Amino acid sequence: MASYRWPAMTERIFTLPDAWTGGSYDLALELGPRDDARLSRALNALWTHPDLVGCYQHMDREPNDQPRVDASSAETRLHGVARIGTRAAIASHTVVLRFDDGADWIHLCLPMGSLRRIFDVGAFPFEDGGDLAWRPELDEWLCALGRSVFEAAPFRVALIGWDGGELEDAARVGTSGVPQERWVGYLVPGGADLTWFPPNGKAPFAVTRPGHAASGRD
Repeated sequence: MASYRWPAMTERIFTLPDAWTGGSYDLALELGPRDDARLSRALNALWTHPDLVGCYQHMDREPNDQPRVDASSAETRLHGVARIGTRAAIASHTVVLRFDDGADWIHLCLPMGSLRRIFDVGAFPFEDGGDLAWRPELDEWLCALGRSVFEAAPFRVALIGWDGGELEDAARVGTSGVPQERWVGYLVPGGADLTWFPPNGKAPFAVTRPGHAASGRD
C-alpha cells in the first residue's frame, strides 16, 4: 500500500467556509495539578505527532502564509492541520485551561465544520436518527493521540467526544469510576496502561420541538 503524503499546504484548510464553526469534537486531557513542565511536554507530544502539523497562531491565514510557533506556548490557542487516516487534511486547534483548583487541561479540538468535510456527521451533536458509524474511527484516532501524549506526560483521564464532554464527570472517575451511561468516551490510566471506555449513548442533544433543543442526558 502506498504511504499517505501530506498535502503541499497549497490548498485551503483554515480559510474554507465553516472551517472553524459548529462547536468541536475533542480530546480533552486532564493532566493533573498545575505543572508548567508537564504541560509543555504534553503540548509538544501532541503537536509533534505525525498526524498533526503545527502550530500556527492565526486561524484566518493559511499555514503557508504564516510562520510556525512554539508548541510550548501554553497560554495561547494554537492552530494546526490534522490528518485522520488517508482522509483530507482538516483544521484543528488546542486550548489550554488552567482552573482555580489547580488542574491543567488540554483540549485538542476538531471543529464540526471541518469534520463534515471528511465524515458524514449529520446533525451531530443533535440526535437526528442518523448513522453514528463515523464515531469509532474518529475515537480510535483520538485515542492514539492520547496514548502518545501519555508516554510523554501521564494524565489523570482523557475525555473524547462533543466539546470535551462533561468536565465535572472527569473529577468523579477516581472515586466513582467511569459512568455507566456515557455520551463521551473515557481513556483511563490503570498502572502503566490506558483503558478505553467508548461512548454508549447517542448524540448528546435531542430536538424536542422546532427551535428548542433538550439535552439527551436528561
